[in-house]
Amino acid sequence: MTNRRDTQDLPVLTFEWALASSDGSYPLTDEVNRIGRALDCEIVLEDASVSRHHATITFVGDRPRLEDAGSRHGTTVNGQKIEAAAPLKHGDRVGIGGVMLVVSDLRRVERAQRETLQIPALNVAEAVRTLRSMPTTGEHDPVSAMLSEIQLLVDAGEGERAASLIAGLLKNWSGQANSAAIDEGTLRRGSTAILRAVTGDHAEWVDGLVALHRRRGVLMHASTLDQLEAAALRAPNIDWTALASYAQWLSSSGVAGQRGEYGRYCLERLAQILRARAA
Repeated sequence: MTNRRDTQDLPVLTFEWALASSDGSYPLTDEVNRIGRALDCEIVLEDASVSRHHATITFVGDRPRLEDAGSRHGTTVNGQKIEAAAPLKHGDRVGIGGVMLVVSDLRRVERAQRETLQIPALNVAEAVRTLRSMPTTGEHDPVSAMLSEIQLLVDAGEGERAASLIAGLLKNWSGQANSAAIDEGTLRRGSTAILRAVTGDHAEWVDGLVALHRRRGVLMHASTLDQLEAAALRAPNIDWTALASYAQWLSSSGVAGQRGEYGRYCLERLAQILRARAA
C-alpha cells in the first residue's frame, strides 16, 4: 500500500482508506492512525465523549484494523463494542464515543468518481456550484475529488496543474454565498491541500485562505496550521498582514476563548508563525 502513485496514470485519490464523519473525511495512512481529542492524534475529534487517546487504526496487509486504546466510553463497529482488534471493511460504522465514522475504501470510491465525474478533467466552477446541493462526505462529492486531485498533483510535482485548480477554487470560494456553503471539514481539507502547494510564485493563496477563515468566523485546524508553518519556509515573500489581523480578531472577538484549550493552542501557533516571520 502506498500514498504516492505513478504520474503517468494519475488516479483521483491519494490514500486507499479513509474515515468520514459529518465534519469531513480523514485519510488513513499505512502506519499508525491515532484517534482522539489530543492534538498529537492523526485524527482529532473535538467531542467531550471522545478520550484524549481513544482508539488506533493500523494495517495488516492492505486492510485496516481497529483497536480501542482503553477509552472511557468504548469503541464500536456497526453498533457492537469491540474488546479486541477488529478488522474493518468498506461501509463499516465506527463509533468513537458519541462520534460516528464511516469506513471508506477509496479505491471503490475512485471508480465511482471516474464514472460519474470524469476525473481528472473536472470543471472547477461546476464543482463549486454543486457544493451546496451535495453531501460533503458522499462518495460522489466533486469538491472532495478536486481536493484529492490537488494533493496528488502536488505530490507528483505537477505544480502548474495543481495551481490551475486552486486558482479556480479560491476564486469561486471568495464569493459570500459560496464561502457560507463550505462546511468546516471541506475548509480544513481544502486549506491543507492548497497550503501544501504554496510557493514563492503563489504566496497570495495564503491571504485567500486566511480571509476565508475570518469570513467563516472559525479557528484554523491543526493540520492547516502545520501546513501554514511549512509554507512560510518555502515562500518567504508571504505578506503576513492578513494573518496578524486574523489572530488579533480571534483574540478580541472571543472566538478563540470559546474553544478553550484548542483556542489557546491555535493562538499560540499563529503567534509562533508570526514571530518566526518577524525574525
